[in-house]
Amino acid sequence: MGKSGAGKTSMRAMIFSNYGAVDTRRLGATMEIEHSTVPFIADLQLNIWDCGGQTRFMDNYVNEQRYHVFRDAEVLIYVFDIESRDQSSEFVYYQEIINCLASCSPNAKILTNYKESLEPLTHPFKPVFYATTIWNFTLYRAWSDIANKLVPNIGLIESQLQKFGTLCGASQVVMFEKSTFLVISYIQENSDLESNHEKFVQVSETIKSYRVACKKRLTHFVSVRIRNGPFSMFIEPFTSTTYILVVVNDPDVEPAVVKLNIDSAREYFVNLADTRTE
Repeated sequence: MGKSGAGKTSMRAMIFSNYGAVDTRRLGATMEIEHSTVPFIADLQLNIWDCGGQTRFMDNYVNEQRYHVFRDAEVLIYVFDIESRDQSSEFVYYQEIINCLASCSPNAKILTNYKESLEPLTHPFKPVFYATTIWNFTLYRAWSDIANKLVPNIGLIESQLQKFGTLCGASQVVMFEKSTFLVISYIQENSDLESNHEKFVQVSETIKSYRVACKKRLTHFVSVRIRNGPFSMFIEPFTSTTYILVVVNDPDVEPAVVKLNIDSAREYFVNLADTRTE
């Protein structure tokens, strides 16, 4: 949700429809609500409602369609254009939407991008804030965090990735969702979590762009393998809904062994990443 022109549809097109940032310029304004269902990891179906931001539609959401729009919502992503000159009126809309969400979906998560002014207005929810642009990796960072919060058995996946990384001598292991290439989970040896998270998100953005380029040339992206001295990196298809990145810094570990470990772990992770746990 958010006012017209904030970039909601551009964001959705880049993450879920393989648009480039320049390509979003040809998108028109959203009329009322555009629904899309996106297959995701662990049999998860993302039902995305892209809500038009014109005033007449916003008024309709919080009045006539209140229960229909906000019932059973899992996540609200509210997008503000920080260059907008009329923030005060939008804050009023935002608070009305929060009130609707509180009455219809009190357990929903709130994700937005305007911390100082909005935090007091978001009670009783605890919002998460992201500053994003379609022109760099920040959009992928925000959506990777969103994806991580929605995967049902993410704790189990993370613990098993840790075991897998230890067994194959990897310094870093990252799991990506296959179609969007969003970062689902990762493990690493060192403790600099934030800088490495950004690095993995940039890898996500780069591979997504490369896949789009491959498609334009009527070919397909399959995998990446890089070897430079003691450093080896693999990006391989993993389960039917995921890819995996493995980094090894030990020169004594042969690439063929790493590939064998990935193949051996695949069947076990199918039960985690491709089957939804209740």
